Amino acid sequence: MNDRTDNPSDKDPASDSTAERAIEAGTDQPAGATTESPADVTVNPSVNASTDAADPSAAPAATPIAATPAAPRSRRFAIAIVAMGGQGGGVLADWFVALAEGQGWIVQTTSVPGVAQRTGATIYYVELFEPTPGETAAPVLALMPGSGDVDLVIAAEWMEAGRAIMRGLVTPDRTTLVASTHRAYATVEKMVPGNGMADSTAVQQAADLAARSLIAFDMAQIATD
Repeated sequence: MNDRTDNPSDKDPASDSTAERAIEAGTDQPAGATTESPADVTVNPSVNASTDAADPSAAPAATPIAATPAAPRSRRFAIAIVAMGGQGGGVLADWFVALAEGQGWIVQTTSVPGVAQRTGATIYYVELFEPTPGETAAPVLALMPGSGDVDLVIAAEWMEAGRAIMRGLVTPDRTTLVASTHRAYATVEKMVPGNGMADSTAVQQAADLAARSLIAFDMAQIATD
């Protein structure tokens, strides 16, 4: 009987070198097995897309913010009435007050007396304010018309319209001027020997430049008719 014992030195040296290279490469694959290179691996796009969508570090989509509606603005309206004594300026101011109160507006009227035809006509000032719904605080209203702060100027005589323009009550960005074209001669005009009447054309030119809108007509003639 011939017993045969394998001698380790009889193993194929090529097989040993192949096994060693596999171990050095960090794989347990046996010798002769094939390994796919990265270029041979097929990537499924749908898998990557789902993985990216579930990434918690990804920025969330921006949510559109609805625009907040603007609060309604309160409306304010300022009226200056310049009139001589007996022309009804106070009565006209009272009409504006009654009209505003009837519509639920807040209104205030004041008057600054003047010596008619000497230092100027009496100025009646009416300030109207439409309250904002839900507003409880009372507005602070002015006692006198301010320069550049008047919406409507009513002059009961042509030269009084000119004086209102000189005071700055009539401005081209805001003011509507309603004036009577008739004349009531001032004391200084009557004192001059001969013709001392002031130039009405200068008032017309100033009104065309200073007023945003000009409405001029003979109020005295309409009252007489």
